[in-house]
Formats: sequence, C-alpha cells, structure tokens
Amino acid sequence: EEKLHTLETGDLITQGSSNFRYRGIEDDILDFIFRSLYEEEIHQKRPNIAAELTASVTAFLKKENQSLKGALNELKGRMLELVVYRELNQYRKRAKPIENFRQRFRPISNAAKMEEMLRACSESRFDMIWMNYYLAVPQTTALEIDVLAEGEDADSCWALAFELKNRDDKNPPNMTEAQLFVTKIKRVKQWLAQKGTTIKFVCPVYLSAKGFEPSIEAWLHEQGVLTADRESWEGKEIGLKLDK
Repeated sequence: EEKLHTLETGDLITQGSSNFRYRGIEDDILDFIFRSLYEEEIHQKRPNIAAELTASVTAFLKKENQSLKGALNELKGRMLELVVYRELNQYRKRAKPIENFRQRFRPISNAAKMEEMLRACSESRFDMIWMNYYLAVPQTTALEIDVLAEGEDADSCWALAFELKNRDDKNPPNMTEAQLFVTKIKRVKQWLAQKGTTIKFVCPVYLSAKGFEPSIEAWLHEQGVLTADRESWEGKEIGLKLDK
C-alpha cells in the first residue's frame, strides 16, 4: 500500500473508490512507456512504439493543418466581405450610385431579362450598408446576408444583397449553396415588404473569387442572380489586398 501511495504521489496512478482500488492515469505517453517495458512480457509481442508515435503525431498534425486551412479560408472570406462592404460604404457616404456597376459582372446568359434591374441598381443610391446581417422575418428562421445594402425614398425601397465565397478554383460554389442564396433573396423581399412601400428592385449578386461551374452559374442567371468574380468586381486590386 505504501508503494501504491508512492505511485499515486508521483502521478502515475490514481486512487479509486477505496484504498484497494487504483487505476493508471489517462496519459498516452505513459501508456507507450509501460507498453514498451511490459507488453512483450505479457502478450509475447513486442510493440512498435516508434511507429505508433509517428502515426499519432502525423494524425494530430494533419488535423491541425486542416483546422488552420479552414480558419484561413474563413478569414479570406471575411476579408472579401470587408472589401466589398467598405467600397459600398464609401459610395453611401458620398451619396452616389456604385461606380461602373454594370461592368463589374461576368457575362450574363440572359442579359435582357436582367437589364431593368441592372439599370435601376446602377442609378440608385444606398442609405444603409450592413455586413453579416441577420435577416429576421416573422415566423421564419434568421438567415445571414454577407453584405446587404438598402435604400428608400417616399414611395419605394430597394436592396442589393451579396453572397461572397473566397475559395480556390477546385472548390467553387455548389448547387446547395446557390439554392440557399436564392432562398435568402426571397427573404430579403419579404423583409422589404414589411416597410409597406413599393419594392423598386432587389438585386442579388453572387461573388465567387475564382468563378463558377458553368451549370451552377447558368442556373443562378436563370434565377435572376448576377455573378461576379474577384477580377470582374474590382480587377486585380482585391487580389492584391487579399494576398497581402
């Protein structure tokens, strides 16, 4: 019992529910040490502790690497949101429409269908700009809009809504994400309808830094969604900011 107390004092074992019950502490390194000393004697098989340690460290580093990549991608996405938000906010402060708005998008498969919306949005000013805005409509679940701009006058109101994805060209937006954004736009229209004035337009923009799969982009155009990439929206300037 004195020897057991000594091991407990050395943090090698812990006492259980009585003085006669002890168990080893949960420590992977101690497990490796004891197994290297006694496993061959107990199970007649010598463990390869070095290989197990290498595999354990490799798995840990791989998990950490994936976590860091995820954090980096999220940070890049937030930076893209911030760049768009700050630019729109500058036009808000100057009380001017967005400069060169019509030229900022990728080729539109049904341009004639969007012409009226493009013209109206390019001529309109926006009084309020939000980033990561949680849109709450009664009896619905709140949805986050990456960047939302809203304007109004005595007779009508309007909005510009962005979805922004900053990924590499191997991981463009998928159909599920595209459909979710279209759902968000329906909520934006419901949100504006609560004002009780005429909705002049709701202009949705999906900005994917490295572009889209052709079928996804064509579907977005069919839903009345404008598409942009990093270069089309602001040329190489955004890319330089994000690379820094």
